[in-house]
Amino acid sequence: MNDLHNNCRTAVAIAPVAVGTTGTGQTGKVIDRAGYGGVEFVIAYGSITATAATLTATIKEGDATGSLTSVADANLLGTEAL
Repeated sequence: MNDLHNNCRTAVAIAPVAVGTTGTGQTGKVIDRAGYGGVEFVIAYGSITATAATLTATIKEGDATGSLTSVADANLLGTEAL
């Protein structure tokens, strides 16, 4: 059967947390996409505790044991901000 439900795998890279103005950056887990054609990111955050809170997502690529670099926008469908 060739349907979306049976051909997807989900993984939590960062658990949702409250977003405030004095929070520190969160670093997610490396997602190994070997054997997969792509990755779909869903960004879900906890409650927003300040009116000036900012959330910025950065998608990186590379070997898990090497240094990671930001993925070029040309390799994304849209941008991290979308």
